[in-house]
Amino acid sequence: ALTRDSVGLGTAARERNITGRVVLRGPPPRTEVMLVDDIVTTGATARESVRILHAAGVRVAAVLALAAV
Repeated sequence: ALTRDSVGLGTAARERNITGRVVLRGPPPRTEVMLVDDIVTTGATARESVRILHAAGVRVAAVLALAAV
């Protein structure tokens, strides 16, 4: 499902907007991964992505952000 544009949303609203929207497709990798996010504002997308990966048994070694606001 698509998420609402998060521009102008606060931290709690961004969390609600992304929760349940991240989906792991295909079999989870059997090794550790590095998560890459283009822009981190509140970290909601990265946190939800790490949560989904952990739930699938994937170890997230690092989160790399290309830019932060």
